[in-house]
Amino acid sequence: MALWRMVFFLPFAVTMAGASPVGTLDIEAPAQLIQGEPARVTVRYDGEEKLRRVEVAVIDHEGEPRGESDAVFVATAGESAVWQALVAVPTLAETGDWQVRVRAQDSRVGLESYHTVPVVEGEFAEMRLRLGRELTALMTEPDPRRARESRELQELLSESNPNGVFHLDRFELPVEPRRISAGFGDRRIYEYADGSERRSAHHGIDYAAATGTPVYAAGRGAVRMATDRLLSGKSVIIEHLPGVYSLYYHLDEVSVEKGQLIEAGGKLGVVGMTGLATGPHLHWEVRLGGVAVDPDWFLENPPFYVE
Repeated sequence: MALWRMVFFLPFAVTMAGASPVGTLDIEAPAQLIQGEPARVTVRYDGEEKLRRVEVAVIDHEGEPRGESDAVFVATAGESAVWQALVAVPTLAETGDWQVRVRAQDSRVGLESYHTVPVVEGEFAEMRLRLGRELTALMTEPDPRRARESRELQELLSESNPNGVFHLDRFELPVEPRRISAGFGDRRIYEYADGSERRSAHHGIDYAAATGTPVYAAGRGAVRMATDRLLSGKSVIIEHLPGVYSLYYHLDEVSVEKGQLIEAGGKLGVVGMTGLATGPHLHWEVRLGGVAVDPDWFLENPPFYVE
């Protein structure tokens, strides 16, 4: 991890007249960002006043945020309060220098800091999917419902609730037994029935399993969506941390409701092939600040770590 020590007092928040620095921020930003892989940002603050909120985002080449989430207070180290957040860039992100932005707010002033971090390529497989006429139409023909559902999904996944802290441990696999039929970040080439093609990246992991196989929550959280969607079929979305959501698609049955609190390992439905699916499987996805990230990272790492 690279360490920068920078303090700025900027007008993103209201500043009281005559306000003066009340503390300093030490920012530990990642040495690099790998396409689609989460990375931790640690913020240490030694001021006398408590920080009310710490927000972290990744800024692209155009100066636009590509993932924003709230940091979580994790510890007190000496005289410093320690906050941490996860950040990531999309799997198709352009490589080169991006920026990590940290914004902190106490009762009087706003503090903002930028840190240049290189984005490097990840390793992803490539696969071709041939679609029949029905699935081709589902993907290509204009549909108000599909557009509305896409907009609603993006709005939900871009939300970061600073009080949404439900799960601080590693995730658990959502389905057993399992066979991976498509990996995270796979470069997909859709072959349509009319002979045309479209390229995209796979946002999750597909686990092939028989219809009716139980599906479990990967971690404790609040159910933010439990509905039937056009492309993803019967779907469940769970909020685990500020800006961190897990998604479960193509279910045959859903056994939870929106607003419900579910424990890690709680049953949320069963495997199916609803929506855009060529066979029974669970599509499991994790979003961080709206960015699709590798779910395996959360199986292997706790979200926050303080030495």
